[in-house]
Amino acid sequence: MKKPIYDFYELDDEKILFVEKYTLKKENINNNSIFRLKEEPIPVFVSEKVKDIVERNSLIGFQILEVKVI
Repeated sequence: MKKPIYDFYELDDEKILFVEKYTLKKENINNNSIFRLKEEPIPVFVSEKVKDIVERNSLIGFQILEVKVI
């Protein structure tokens, strides 16, 4: 896939964007280990390095999903 999968929903006269799968451009990440999109406070994206630290230290409260990077 080269594009995200998303849909719009209406809730109380507001248009809500629901993203099922994200696709990120590598050149926009700029080697950041933790970042988020300007328009969206959630989710927070992390690098493989941060994911490994979370898993190695058995930290809880995280749901880490793989994201396509092109």
